[in-house]
Amino acid sequence: MCIRDRCDVLEAWPLTLKSKDDSEGLKASVALVHAQIDKLIADGVPAERIIVGGFSQGAATATLATYTYNKRLGGCLNLSGWLPDRETFAASAESKSTPLFWGHGKSDNVVSVEMQAAG
Repeated sequence: MCIRDRCDVLEAWPLTLKSKDDSEGLKASVALVHAQIDKLIADGVPAERIIVGGFSQGAATATLATYTYNKRLGGCLNLSGWLPDRETFAASAESKSTPLFWGHGKSDNVVSVEMQAAG
């Protein structure tokens, strides 16, 4: 299933460690992702079989949604994304052991590779 982001990019490209995130928009996007995970679980899909992933802005949303969810999921896939709201981010106790694959190209001119190292 595909969920479109509801957050804005507030800075000019490329995004760097100094770029600001749209925290309110991200909260709305994460709530949508959490609702879909809840629906899957209610339909009988075990949480440990659910993987959340995305590319760029979607990867940022997926990472935030995965690690703020109240259960350990099967995994998170972050392709050329970043960890939004790094200064205030706190993973839920249940999600801390969720596996993560994070890939990022060295020549990305949209999301600087330093964003992966900081995540």
